Amino acid sequence: MKKLKQERNVSETEESPLYGSGNPGTYEKVIKLLLEEKNLTAGKMKVLDAPCGGGHLAKELHDHGFQVWASDITRGFFKADKYVVEWREVDLNKSLPYQSSFFNCITSTEGIEHIWDTHHLLGEFARVLKENGIIVISTPNNFSYLSRIHALLYGYYGSFGPYGVLGYRHINSINYIILKYVAMDNGLKIEKITTNRMKHYPLLKTIHKVSRLSSRFVAKLNSKKLDFTAIILKDEKDYKDNLNELSKEELLYGETLIVKMRKIRRISALPLPAEIWKHQ
Repeated sequence: MKKLKQERNVSETEESPLYGSGNPGTYEKVIKLLLEEKNLTAGKMKVLDAPCGGGHLAKELHDHGFQVWASDITRGFFKADKYVVEWREVDLNKSLPYQSSFFNCITSTEGIEHIWDTHHLLGEFARVLKENGIIVISTPNNFSYLSRIHALLYGYYGSFGPYGVLGYRHINSINYIILKYVAMDNGLKIEKITTNRMKHYPLLKTIHKVSRLSSRFVAKLNSKKLDFTAIILKDEKDYKDNLNELSKEELLYGETLIVKMRKIRRISALPLPAEIWKHQ
């Protein structure tokens, strides 16, 4: 795989640089996740890059042999026309102007936090994606210890709050648990969690150990009571598996959350109300 420039996520072209909005290392991880698909031929893969920003990822996808469709709410500084099949002005809060089951893959880097309705967006992504197709999404990792500490001290996650709304318009502080739930409800199964880079600090390791011990203690005390975490993540075998999943280093220490989803048959993320209340 070609090594991407990571300092500012910039691709140099003959005309001008193509800027991307992802944190350093994000695009490299996104492309790596796509290239893991051995059953798909890169030259025949149709990829939707939405939002596409300045075209940095679109160019990298093209250079790896993908056919790229790019879209964003405004053309802005997009300058990668020669690397894409087409560019379209698209509001991701609304229905996508593409036919159903058209794309093999969808990449959405640093975009979902700008969208009001996550459920609608993933539903539209699932609609235009072919069966067994792949979606790779990146978003600020609000599940990390650093994000949680920031929220505890200031009342909002680091990438959000007043500055985020007025500046970058980060209006949707979705975390991994909610993202998984919404994905499941739209027939998408998360297969892999990764991050652009880790941020380890000694204090965070201590917090993690205390958190694991307290979680196990509380689980034993409430073993016969209703556990909403286990219900939401009911595709896992038991509470221990849920705890292990939510204790992945990429979730706890990663700067950017990057997830790979696969389109499968539509499934229900939550049990019917009667199934919930029977536990009480």
